[in-house]
Amino acid sequence: MRQVSIIRIFNNNLYIYGDVIFTDYGFTNEDDCVYIIDKASGSRLNSIKIEKGPDYFTVKDGKLYVRTYSLDYTFQIVR
Repeated sequence: MRQVSIIRIFNNNLYIYGDVIFTDYGFTNEDDCVYIIDKASGSRLNSIKIEKGPDYFTVKDGKLYVRTYSLDYTFQIVR
């Protein structure tokens, strides 16, 4: 059952970091977002609206880096 919730929001990118999953969502008529998903339960912990859909995610030094077509975002990961 938890896989269904992850698949439902998964768009292009998926990055697993410890006990969370970072993924993206957004289509032509919808806002682009980064979703933070609990890996164990599949529940959405948070979502962050971004201007453009992400090309990829990476994590370094406790920060989530999100690269889009024309913008870069950096988010501090708080546990």
